[in-house]
Amino acid sequence: MYFTERCIWCCYSHVDRACATWEQILYDCPTDAFVARLVQNGYYFLGANEAMRDSAARILPHWTPGRPLYGYLLGIYSFGLCETRDFDNAMLMATKVGDYCHLSVSVYC
Repeated sequence: MYFTERCIWCCYSHVDRACATWEQILYDCPTDAFVARLVQNGYYFLGANEAMRDSAARILPHWTPGRPLYGYLLGIYSFGLCETRDFDNAMLMATKVGDYCHLSVSVYC
């Protein structure tokens, strides 16, 4: 019910409430990549750059390099760093993404 209700909140312009609930889900299950993506999208929509960066930073220690989508999470964190103008650390994270993804990676800040 949590998830469905929060998606409905997004549809009715309550993205902030949905993000708060998704953060709670990530607190309980920090390796849920789908919810990590949803909260990042929500924060991006709200223009909450610091929250976007901090959310990824909070769950990153719970992930290991061998875990599927680890490179994707590094990319989310790199984007959050870039959006908060921490370009040096954003570039460091972005270069690590290539070690875990078999796709070409470009960073645009």
